[in-house]
Amino acid sequence: MGMLMRIESENLFGRWYLPTTWCVNSILGMLDRFGVKAYQYAVPLACSALAVAWLAVKVSNRAYFAGWSSTLEEGPSRAGAARRAARRRKGSGAARAWGLRSSGMQGALWTILRKDVRLLFRDPVLWYGLGTSSIALGSFAYNLIRRGGGEYSLGDQGMLSYLSMMTVCLLGAVVGGQTGGISLSREGSSLWLLQANPVDGKSLFRAKMVYAVLPSMVLIVPFFTVLEFSSVPVYPLWRNLLVGASIATIIALSQILLDTFFPDFTIRVELGSSKGTGKLLVVLLARMGMAIALSVVLLLPSILVSKGIYPQSSLARLNAIVHGGLLASALLMAYLGSLVGSKQAAKLLRPN
Repeated sequence: MGMLMRIESENLFGRWYLPTTWCVNSILGMLDRFGVKAYQYAVPLACSALAVAWLAVKVSNRAYFAGWSSTLEEGPSRAGAARRAARRRKGSGAARAWGLRSSGMQGALWTILRKDVRLLFRDPVLWYGLGTSSIALGSFAYNLIRRGGGEYSLGDQGMLSYLSMMTVCLLGAVVGGQTGGISLSREGSSLWLLQANPVDGKSLFRAKMVYAVLPSMVLIVPFFTVLEFSSVPVYPLWRNLLVGASIATIIALSQILLDTFFPDFTIRVELGSSKGTGKLLVVLLARMGMAIALSVVLLLPSILVSKGIYPQSSLARLNAIVHGGLLASALLMAYLGSLVGSKQAAKLLRPN
């Protein structure tokens, strides 16, 4: 708790107008000893987040359709065509140099994954969420590093690691809900392309699974790598990566399974759409709820020790058990989910 007391002493109450103050005080409000009312900060934080998200989607939608219509009116230029041809030649040469044409990376799984990633960067509605989450996480890491250093107990290390993991998992859940969480439904009317090609259900499901985990890992890996080379007292890098990957896998697998069994091929990733918006909101809220629930699981050892159920000396062992349990659950769910999801994906690939 010494680490939390240090955060409290940073004049947070005098900076009530900052969103970072809302985030920290929303968490501190869960503990009675700090005298902070969580709802006073959680409500404006949630409202501002929803307002900024709505505004961002509206602006990006306008920019996307404006750029799309201008390309139809002007048509591709000779210079642009030449650049695309040069990229194709360069890409084919690189593929031959790395031996990709004869390797498994030319299979259906990698083809579907490359297509999804390419569409991600072509759609401002999607990459904007990834960009804003990266900026927010960078600001959070900067504040942690600036306040880092000093003496911390084992409990402080666990609490700081928990706060860091919860933050990055929540941001990853928001981004993943717009990308991998509904990636199968976003195939839409183009599903016949997959049905007409030699794609099996296992490759399709695993490609969507990797794509669903990818946004969270893009945030998790750089974030904890930066903290590893700083004075912030968190768990070792390998441990944070394993825990983060386990949480991302559990959340992504649950969403992909739901999307496989209950697809909505009319969905659009935009607030102004008249079709599919309900599922998108449900996916976003479900992913955030799962991220919070799994983050609370990480906090269980500290809660048990603070209640006196276990002694302080057993905190490290309890944390190791919880982290190992999350990793084992992620591996088991990935194996069983792949078996079930691959069969259902194979049914979707059968033309009606």
